[in-house]
Amino acid sequence: MSITDRSVVVATQNHVSADVGGEQVVLHPETGQYHGLSDVAYAIWTHIQEPASVAEIHRLLLEEYDVGAEECRRDLVAFVDELVTARLATVE
Repeated sequence: MSITDRSVVVATQNHVSADVGGEQVVLHPETGQYHGLSDVAYAIWTHIQEPASVAEIHRLLLEEYDVGAEECRRDLVAFVDELVTARLATVE
């Protein structure tokens, strides 16, 4: 699947997230896998609790963090791909 700026990302409903010792963690109960989230990953996770386009998330991250546009987009797409692989998000 190719993720583009027009792709819409949303978190799946079958997950549990919590603050564990100051780190945000997301657990997929069916697979038993959990993922620790960095501050930036948590910002993305927060944005995709409702459907959001990659372009919209990219813009918000550029406003919030001191990062270059290309690096931000590359890392965003890679993280979204990880979430989809882990069955924690879907992309349309």
